[in-house]
Amino acid sequence: MKAKKFLVSATAFMTALLSAVLFVGCQKKEPAQADYPYYANSREIYDASDVIIIGKVTTAGSVRNLNVYEDSGKTEKYTVSSVEILQVIKGDVNVGDVIEVKQLGDKEHPETELAEIDGYFKEGTEQLLFLAAFESTPYSTVNPAQGAVEVRDGKLYSASKYSLFGFAERNAEHMSVESVTDELMGFSK
Repeated sequence: MKAKKFLVSATAFMTALLSAVLFVGCQKKEPAQADYPYYANSREIYDASDVIIIGKVTTAGSVRNLNVYEDSGKTEKYTVSSVEILQVIKGDVNVGDVIEVKQLGDKEHPETELAEIDGYFKEGTEQLLFLAAFESTPYSTVNPAQGAVEVRDGKLYSASKYSLFGFAERNAEHMSVESVTDELMGFSK
């Protein structure tokens, strides 16, 4: 009788433990989320950017917990990449400088928009970047959907339907880097 009670108790305990492990292990990982402004045209994104460059991603995928909230101990997980500046369109940076650019989340817990467009930087790619500067953390794109556009063979490519430049469904052909940089540099005059 004691053995039967023990067996029933042990079975109930193991069932509860297995259910808890399966419940926790099978929960969907929620993407990181944030609210970002939307820019309706190239002038708006130009004005919102502290720095606009064309750069080459030299290292990608370093995940760090960064304190991006002033006077708070709260940190967020960011993917940080190093970018060598190839051309300066706006801002107080120089060709040849290597800057760090952060993107919210990581491959395991990606930011919602970045997850949708596979938008984390890849080493060796060239990017047109619209950046916000911060005092104590790396640069950040002004928003994930519009702040980074890949450059390939002198043309702009974006997987985001919100991108102002390089989204194939909106533009009959991919825009040239030269035409876009000429337009953006015209705003500084």
